[in-house]
Amino acid sequence: MGDTGNAAALARPALRPRPRERRGVRLVEVAGQLPDKVLTNEELGEQLGVDAHWIQKRTLVDERRYADGMTNAELATAAGRKVLEKAGLDPKDIDLVVVATDTPDDYLPPTAPLVARDLEATNAGAFDIHAACTGWLYGLDMGSGLIESRRADTILLIGCQVISPYLDPTDRMTVPVMADGAGAGIITAVEGDGYVQTVVRGADASYAHLVRAGKDRIFRMEGMETFKQAIDALVDTSREVVDMCGITIEDVDLFCYHQANGRILRRVVRSLDLPQEKVIEAIRLVGNTGPASIPLALERAQGEGRLEDGQRILLGTVGAGALWASTLIEWHAG
Repeated sequence: MGDTGNAAALARPALRPRPRERRGVRLVEVAGQLPDKVLTNEELGEQLGVDAHWIQKRTLVDERRYADGMTNAELATAAGRKVLEKAGLDPKDIDLVVVATDTPDDYLPPTAPLVARDLEATNAGAFDIHAACTGWLYGLDMGSGLIESRRADTILLIGCQVISPYLDPTDRMTVPVMADGAGAGIITAVEGDGYVQTVVRGADASYAHLVRAGKDRIFRMEGMETFKQAIDALVDTSREVVDMCGITIEDVDLFCYHQANGRILRRVVRSLDLPQEKVIEAIRLVGNTGPASIPLALERAQGEGRLEDGQRILLGTVGAGALWASTLIEWHAG
């Protein structure tokens, strides 16, 4: 019996190996979609029983957007459609749709296949990433690995958050800063050296109690502890990623951090002694949009004419879990 089995195995055709040569990755375009409903500090102050100045001073946020009936999948699809149009891509060119979100419309199905269907990305696989505010950067890491190993050529990566239905309207810690929004990016293959570097990432569940949403899905946060942990994680991973890339903080052209809270951003800037003109701040008019915040911030910088080919941009994020990640990209659009 054993000899017969071996003979059958030898008779089978050999598997065709995939090409092993690695290749590089480029983030070619970003775009975002914000809901129409705007909630100002004045309106929110009446709701919370505080004045608008109190909110602005503690968050550096002036207004935030609420989906107001727009679904998570609809918001993600709108951002995906925008980035495809900006990149000049047909949806059928996409090999994979990845959606980073913690606020799906339903437990099942995932959001990504709904987005792929509505965009008519008929050649694409699709899946969600559930990694809090770090989700988009974790997706960039995972997608880059798939492209480098030649398992995909072009990936649509979307971060989306519709958290407004899950906020306690009386919670002064969360409501002033949290908001809805979607941001998308296209990553593609380039031959030779790539423009997305290794991602430094980590997790420590000893901080899991700081940001939670239980069975009721209501979002809750321990403010002061979260504030300190976020600053430490962003500062430490920024230093680590530039060291891994063989450069210094001074060699980075722009810093694009998760837009968690304006005061967190300012503390990171001071801790790393960064020139303010090198830091992208987009939180003032959009709030904390979770996994959408980095592509939304990049889009704002692009609209202001601050993104130039060849620039080194450090991306850094931190989220519930606690999770964190940073990477360095070289911007080459189009």
